[in-house]
Amino acid sequence: MEIELDGKCVIHKTFGKGVVLDFDGSYLEVDFEKAGKKCKFQFPSCFYGYLKLEDDEMQRIIEPVVDHWKEENEIDRKEKLKLKHQKTMQAIEERRQAAERKRLRGAQRNVEHRFIQSTNSSREKDKNGSK
Repeated sequence: MEIELDGKCVIHKTFGKGVVLDFDGSYLEVDFEKAGKKCKFQFPSCFYGYLKLEDDEMQRIIEPVVDHWKEENEIDRKEKLKLKHQKTMQAIEERRQAAERKRLRGAQRNVEHRFIQSTNSSREKDKNGSK
């Protein structure tokens, strides 16, 4: 299926609204007038998280192409692995923080114990010395 994107308006997360200047089937060049940039994007990956067509009907036409690209490149599997990795790293960080809190509580107890011992020792000395 031939997709005609020349002259279509797109929206970019950062650069805002732009117009497709050229589309050769693999790359599209977009002019973001307000941002003062012309950028080249690889098709169809650019429509996965970067660009969205302003024309909803045209967006629906390219969605199956993007879905096919995602399937070919195992994007969903990679996203699941990335999420699993993030959760694992978060759990590791939480365990590290818990261990650090436990270590600090132990150090604080040691300081308090030494203080109590030195206070008791001073009292004993004072008691024995004053007799």
